Amino acid sequence: SKITKQLIMIGDHLQLRPKLNFYPLQKDSGRGLNFDVSLFERLIGNGYPVTTLQVQHRMRPEISKYIRHMTYPELIDAPSVHERLNIKGLYNNVVFIS
Repeated sequence: SKITKQLIMIGDHLQLRPKLNFYPLQKDSGRGLNFDVSLFERLIGNGYPVTTLQVQHRMRPEISKYIRHMTYPELIDAPSVHERLNIKGLYNNVVFIS
């Protein structure tokens, strides 16, 4: 609006894209509609400034190591996540079930 002086948006351009089942609207179709490109991808792709999270405070290090390896190599764990107790009743804090 005319009175808005600043807008802060919180999101992640590296997260999963919107899912479309109609190929002509997808980026890969080459038609330029790109409905499966997120708002944050569009903004960053057009040169808008971005600040990325540097320190995470929520995930156990056993989980964040996967995120760091795949998507966020600069992300570090806050000291508090290293102080969490092990999950009772489980052999490991991260379990994959197939």
